[in-house]
Amino acid sequence: MKNTAQILQLTDEIEIIEAIGTIIWDKKQEDDTLTEGETNFVLIDIFEGAMNEGGFSFFFKKEAGDYARENFRSL
Repeated sequence: MKNTAQILQLTDEIEIIEAIGTIIWDKKQEDDTLTEGETNFVLIDIFEGAMNEGGFSFFFKKEAGDYARENFRSL
């Protein structure tokens, strides 16, 4: 696994997001706690995914919308 400094040297933005997401996911699996920044990353990633899938109506109709208040704060 690459560390954050190595990941940030990558040139593909999607690859960076996926690699950082993997680090956060692994951390969550180990100790079930995330920093505020890590939580914001996850919330924004969920929001972006919903927007790409079908926009605001998709976001609010699916479980991602359950975190609407948290998403607003994270943005």
